Amino acid sequence: MMYFLAIAAVGLALLVFFGRKKSHQVEAAKHSDLEKDRLNTPNPEFKVSAKCTEPPEKIVSEKNLSPQTEAAEVPHQRQAAENHKKNEATKLREKGDRRGAYKSSMFLPPIRKGYQIFLQNMGVKGLGHRREAAIAFIDDLNQTLHLEHELDNPQDANAIKVIGLGDSGEYFLGYLPKDAALQIVKTKCLEAVYGRLVRAYRGTNDYLEIQLQIVGLKAKKSEFDAFAKKLPAQDSHKEYLKYWSIPFDDDLTVGDAEQEISEHSSKARLDARAWEEYTIYQNLLDVFDDESQREYYEIQKVPRAVVMATVNAMRDELGSYSEVAEDPDAIAQRVLEDHPELTLEK
Repeated sequence: MMYFLAIAAVGLALLVFFGRKKSHQVEAAKHSDLEKDRLNTPNPEFKVSAKCTEPPEKIVSEKNLSPQTEAAEVPHQRQAAENHKKNEATKLREKGDRRGAYKSSMFLPPIRKGYQIFLQNMGVKGLGHRREAAIAFIDDLNQTLHLEHELDNPQDANAIKVIGLGDSGEYFLGYLPKDAALQIVKTKCLEAVYGRLVRAYRGTNDYLEIQLQIVGLKAKKSEFDAFAKKLPAQDSHKEYLKYWSIPFDDDLTVGDAEQEISEHSSKARLDARAWEEYTIYQNLLDVFDDESQREYYEIQKVPRAVVMATVNAMRDELGSYSEVAEDPDAIAQRVLEDHPELTLEK
């Protein structure tokens, strides 16, 4: 009897021993798998939409951190990103290249409470005449824009200066487009609007671009728009009317043009094929708007009238804008054949 009890005790001990060993092995395997997952999982990205209305410090991250740790980490990440941009922007400058390195930055800061967009993206006029100021502004950090009415401008009493502000200083960049300045001054909205920086671009060649929006108080929007309707129709309005062979007077206003286009387009869209051709035509006219595309084709900024003439000539040869759109390289080649002076200098 004692012999069988001893055997049973030994068996129980072995069962407990191997059970614990198995449990430790399972636990170790779990820890090993977790460690592999940790090592093979990339750090979360912090992405900010161009439409985001919250500043970076309010954006919820995907990391599972305590509020204190996360609050301390966001400024650190922002500073690291700014340092990277600054270092990248100064590499060539340190080598004596006053143009600096290629740089393209998107901004679109949150719109202030009680404000809305009055005028969409526009460029700064005269930027090319202020290259050093523009390059310094693009290379700076925490850039913003300031608008200032230049009352003593001898050419245009409505001229509005665009001034860039950054950590390192203040930069006179150029002027608002004439129509935008006229609308702001005549509606007495200068104190009710501000410039919202959209994009700053510096290519490795001589091309510079700074885009902004005009943002203003919502309470002034109806008055601002009402004045715009009395202004002369824009080129984009006339392009639409010419395409569809709609006659118009030389004194056509924005308000009349927009009403005519609205009524016509609602009917034109019913013919899907014809409307598709028009859409393709518009896209073809914008084929060289993008700087990277122009660099690829080794072509300078092409006047819209030149693109229009080229695209229309190719349409006459091929039968449709759809056919023209199938080979954008051919458009660039035709433009350079007809206008060799537009070849991009290396």
